[in-house]
Amino acid sequence: MKEKPKVLIVDDKIENLVTLERIFSDMDVEFVRALSGNEALMHTLEHDFAIALLDVQMPEMDGFETVELMRQDKLTKHLPVIFVSAIYTEDYHKIRGIASGAVDFITKPIIPDILRGKVRVFLELYEYRLSLEEEIVRRAEAEEKIQEQYDEIQIHAHELEASNEELRNTQEKLIGLNREIQESEERYSDLFDNANDLIQSVDAEGKFVYVNTAWLNALGYDKGDLEHLKFADIMVQEELAPCLDLFERTMRGEQFNNVQITFVTKHGAEMCVEGNVGARIKNGEYVAARGIFRDITERIIAEEKQRELDAMKSEFISNVSHELRTPLRSLKGFTKLLVSGKVDDPKTQNEFLAIVDKESDRLGDLIDDLLDMSRLESGRFKINKEGISLKNIIHDAVERVGSLASEKGITITEEMNSELPEMEVDGKRMGQVITNLLSNAIKYNQENGSITVKSEVSNSDLLVQVSDRGIGISEDDIPQLFERFYRVEASDRIEGTGLGLHITRQIIEAHSGRIWIESKLGEGSTFSFTLPLRQN
Repeated sequence: MKEKPKVLIVDDKIENLVTLERIFSDMDVEFVRALSGNEALMHTLEHDFAIALLDVQMPEMDGFETVELMRQDKLTKHLPVIFVSAIYTEDYHKIRGIASGAVDFITKPIIPDILRGKVRVFLELYEYRLSLEEEIVRRAEAEEKIQEQYDEIQIHAHELEASNEELRNTQEKLIGLNREIQESEERYSDLFDNANDLIQSVDAEGKFVYVNTAWLNALGYDKGDLEHLKFADIMVQEELAPCLDLFERTMRGEQFNNVQITFVTKHGAEMCVEGNVGARIKNGEYVAARGIFRDITERIIAEEKQRELDAMKSEFISNVSHELRTPLRSLKGFTKLLVSGKVDDPKTQNEFLAIVDKESDRLGDLIDDLLDMSRLESGRFKINKEGISLKNIIHDAVERVGSLASEKGITITEEMNSELPEMEVDGKRMGQVITNLLSNAIKYNQENGSITVKSEVSNSDLLVQVSDRGIGISEDDIPQLFERFYRVEASDRIEGTGLGLHITRQIIEAHSGRIWIESKLGEGSTFSFTLPLRQN
């Protein structure tokens, strides 16, 4: 029975090891536990691992030191290692982890699907390496057997010349052997030519002597192009120097695994690939450099998006913490003054109570945004439609933010068509949309500025627009403006969590509508959305 791939998991806490095993419970692998770096190193002397998952913070020897020692041993020099840490989450920790020899650095809380996906890639590489090694051994044995048979035929060739019958027999044997060789070569040629990986062979002058079909298809070349093509022609300029150094070292017989380089296709597109490079040497002479690569362009783009999302989540948590603490401090401070009896002036008491009321509303709005975000994530976000006048919804939203606008001296003008039809919408949610857009227009407006709310029928849609003359938004920020957690650079001086516009877009799209923005820095912004009349 085929042996299961082994996965080394290292953590000084048993519960963390159990959690990792549960995450991979659907994978057919064998786990080997280690509670320290020293125990992990001992296990590597006893087992051949497909991948190792290491905690960073451990007594006696941390994860960084453990991996550095692994890289000094030829048995574990190329063992893929992924760090998993709940404490070491800063960028310099991740940089140190990669510098120590790890292939990835994951911070907690762990997203199981992402971790399983990354581990599955290395398990597939491990299985592929084992199968390729077995195939190489089988081919070498076959070639050695054929060579032995051929040598034996040569030794006895002169003896067989004395008899024509024996000569004919010998010729028949040679024909049979040649047929086997040809069939063997055809099998291996078919294996390489139809492989999904990009396979290439380059001679001492850098010319391609062989590429498979996957290589041609991926880079957009045909076989006729290979006559005048060198491997330097498919490299990006920035990586050419290190690749030439790698090529020279390969010529001296060095083997390189998990090499990441960038190819340039015939049409100028860049392709990130990863693979192994080695030399074919015959009788001590360099014959060719052989490489087997896999296109990882999409994987790189998923990892980059994940890093961006992680950064946005971290900023979001920081913003939420700040947004929660600010009203809570105000509530606690003013409530404490009122309860203590130190404020006996009715006018001052009313002012304090008004602040408490305002901060309570602010805290309630923030909690509502967080609850809406949770409903969106879990698929429990619902729309309850009823026949209602959107004109009244807009008017109520304007009154709701009136005090906030007055504090900055901002005037809000309503320009609405008197013949607006009644719409089948969720009145509460549409009020939330208008309030969000008005609140943003107030936040990012100038002192004593102005806001205009327009509504009219346009073609088969109802069009609503909220315009301000505020600071505006740059073109670079506009494409991400409605993404969750996203906040523009200027937002670090303005309260908010980056959820409002994301929730707003979800509400509009749930009504089969569309929302967009037009803005110029220093001139203001206009948020527009449409709702289809045909559904009403």
